[in-house]
Amino acid sequence: MDKVRELLIQGRYVDCRDPRTWKTPLHYACGKGHVAVVRVLLMAKASLSRLDRGGCYPLHCACVGGNYSVVRVLVSEFKADLTILTSSLGDAGNRTVLMLAARGGHYDLVLDLLHDYHCPVTDTDSDGWGVLHHACAGGSVNIVQILIHDCKADVIACNKLLDSCG
Repeated sequence: MDKVRELLIQGRYVDCRDPRTWKTPLHYACGKGHVAVVRVLLMAKASLSRLDRGGCYPLHCACVGGNYSVVRVLVSEFKADLTILTSSLGDAGNRTVLMLAARGGHYDLVLDLLHDYHCPVTDTDSDGWGVLHHACAGGSVNIVQILIHDCKADVIACNKLLDSCG
């Protein structure tokens, strides 16, 4: 943390990118769950709207990593947009934060996104996959049960390849 502050005081560019991944320091801090570093970077005007090579914004990295506390900070303190979708730069576009958390098996984060932030379960990505498809692919029985029983997710909804979850 002190090293981050020192680099920022030296005038380092807060949104510099990794040339291989296009990730900024904020992407890495969000993905690793470093809440204090995320706050320092955002106070230094790091951008929430930079895409990495995989089509993800820093908020998406926090969801992929299951970093509940980082997501809360991004949304509550820095007004990150929970409706922002992944870009098609990666393997598939238009994934929601809920899809990413469900696929990663991050039960507590999924509950938070559903109950506190009211993220919809009916959205589909560019491949036609819904949240339930992603939860099934991630293998979390608990998340699948919540989506089916509490959220009434459609188990016979098909993706573009006509694959269903049922």
